[in-house]
Amino acid sequence: LQGILFTEAFKRAGKDLNPDTLQKAFESSRPFDTMGITPLISWKKGNHSPPNEVRFFKADLEQKRFVPITGWRKAIDMK
Repeated sequence: LQGILFTEAFKRAGKDLNPDTLQKAFESSRPFDTMGITPLISWKKGNHSPPNEVRFFKADLEQKRFVPITGWRKAIDMK
């Protein structure tokens, strides 16, 4: 998952990759699509909170992939 996010942020930052352009890429207005692993991820300046939804998967060994078995559900705050 981290690889997906950083690869997309590097692309958005462009050839002038530095800490400022990378931060702006992460905080861009377009959400990050993790191909269904998580809900769309959007970070804004001052709010870098992760999504608070979960979904459960099962392994499809024949197809060698994970298949969602639930929709997105709000995560419980365990504080």
